[in-house]
Amino acid sequence: GGGSGTREPGSLRLRGDALFREKPHREYSGHKGDILDVCWSHTDWLLSSSMDKTVRLWYMTMDECLRIFSHQDFVTAIDFNPVNDKYFLSGSLDGKLRFWNIPDHRVADWVDIGEMVTAACFTSDGTCAVAGSYKGKCHFYSMDGVRFDYLTQLDVRNSRGNKHSGKKITGLSFMPGDDRKLLVTSNDSRIRVYDGYSLACKYKGHKNNNSQIRASFSPGAEFIVCGSEDEHVYVWSTINSFVPSINPIYTGYRRDKHSSYEQFAAQHDIATVALFAPEEVRNARTGEAEA
Repeated sequence: GGGSGTREPGSLRLRGDALFREKPHREYSGHKGDILDVCWSHTDWLLSSSMDKTVRLWYMTMDECLRIFSHQDFVTAIDFNPVNDKYFLSGSLDGKLRFWNIPDHRVADWVDIGEMVTAACFTSDGTCAVAGSYKGKCHFYSMDGVRFDYLTQLDVRNSRGNKHSGKKITGLSFMPGDDRKLLVTSNDSRIRVYDGYSLACKYKGHKNNNSQIRASFSPGAEFIVCGSEDEHVYVWSTINSFVPSINPIYTGYRRDKHSSYEQFAAQHDIATVALFAPEEVRNARTGEAEA
């Protein structure tokens, strides 16, 4: 999968056809440990990070690894700069968030957040970066050129009582079309959406106590999808269309808590990643591409 390369006419699979080819388009090898994250750029470059303490750079039409970026510990998260893919972000269990210059093969800037980094991402314009930690915190930085400038941090935890400690952040993603809204997945079996730095809504139903599970938005942000330790995939609507006319004290309805979901069996193991298909694939398989 992956990439945004040019497709031949008619190459999209239609309804009734198998979606995936039997053989992979390309297979990359080189890492000496489990792969923890992958990231595509808009120009078909691919980054992969691993427990071998490296990030490797690949290109869609080439078999060999083009660059290796060494770290001091496991690299748990990577993200290309969405505006300039000569740069990327990496987060590691050594507690450092690094901003890499690919052509120069060096770290342009780094910051030690004081705890293990378990998730990281950019806003869509690359002007802000956020790192999630093992202790359940989100650290926000503005990007002043190629420099990190600290903004603030959030404690992602249950609001009932100050003694509750945060659980590991396992996924971060900004809402498509709205960089104010941040989707946070964590090891307390909760998914949260923050608007600015305030909690807007909490989603539950799946199980995520010990796994590196990451939720994601649909392309239009109408839905959230997430894997689960119970081998299912869960889908929530981001739009609360039902507005109760009765006092919510009696109905139990809360706009800031969303436990209504759809689920389906995905596989015979923990489902760590679930993604919505790109619009062009969905349209082709529903017949809209022929309209």
